[in-house]
Amino acid sequence: MAETVDSTITPTIAFVGVPGSGRRALASAITKGKIYHLDLDSEAPQFESGTEASPEEPLPRILVVDAPQGGRLKAFAGGADDRKLARLLRSVHVLVWVEPYPGAFGDDSALCLKGFRALCPGVPLVVAGSCVDRVAGMDFKGASFKPEAGSSEAERAVQAWLADLAECTAPFQPQAVLACAASEDPARRCNLQALSDTLANALPPAARLEWQCCSLVAQSRAELAEKIILAAAAVAGGIGVAPIPVADMPFIVTTQVSLLLGLCRLYGRPIDRAAARSLALAALSAVAGPMLFSTLSKLVPGLGSVIGGAVAAGCTWAVGQVAKTILESGGDFELEDFKKAVRTIYAEKMAEYSKR
Repeated sequence: MAETVDSTITPTIAFVGVPGSGRRALASAITKGKIYHLDLDSEAPQFESGTEASPEEPLPRILVVDAPQGGRLKAFAGGADDRKLARLLRSVHVLVWVEPYPGAFGDDSALCLKGFRALCPGVPLVVAGSCVDRVAGMDFKGASFKPEAGSSEAERAVQAWLADLAECTAPFQPQAVLACAASEDPARRCNLQALSDTLANALPPAARLEWQCCSLVAQSRAELAEKIILAAAAVAGGIGVAPIPVADMPFIVTTQVSLLLGLCRLYGRPIDRAAARSLALAALSAVAGPMLFSTLSKLVPGLGSVIGGAVAAGCTWAVGQVAKTILESGGDFELEDFKKAVRTIYAEKMAEYSKR
């Protein structure tokens, strides 16, 4: 098979807000990442690199951006930095506006967010109402604190503030407005899982895999593994709908290689790329018949896209499930056994799919 090409992309998320709004704390609490700081109030804005990643372990790219204030805000709103910022922000996949509790989203905030939306048209927006652990009262418990419930004075206070924040940011069409807290005290953290999931859903499918692989949010390893598998299956399914016969195969292989590397990283079982590629190729050979049929079916307009996407997603899902089972049981990756298991799981999955 021809050399594979990268089919996943490194997610880039910009956390924008005033200094002290908790942007870096939120980013650091939910994912490993390469953090860059961008101060728009400086005369020559530059990135300051944070965590470094090796080529074998790419990490999400986090931009912590200081919202311009005062006279600088007027210059920003007037387009003074448009060209420079457009270049710096051209790779952003999700824009997160971070508003700290109990601050008010005023005219300056609206002007600033309007400027960023103009620089990132079409980029999904998420509004994070941060620092809700600052709420008055001793009844704040991160795990059970639910502003929408409104069962305590603290929850009602945050609920009212969040409703106002949602109303003020509605003209910018955010995908979600949610309360959260990234306190150093784990007991006072709030909604970090929801924030991470919201960002994952806002990312392009090809970027979700790496985001899930680098998650730091407290959850069971099995749950995270399932999210990684589903993200990879979504990527492969998107690739499989490509109407060009054979051209999608290298991308599907690379997606499955990324999936295997991510799962092995999650379970602390090192595996090199060559071994992962051998397993991916074995998996594809296990479903060679359906793969060949889906490839040929692409010669028929419309039909191939449906079949190809389902086959690619099903095969990738089966690869993930087999790998997860092996990793959880402490077993070994034997090519022939892996191939047979993938064939069985794939057949069961496609039989289930055909009944829908």
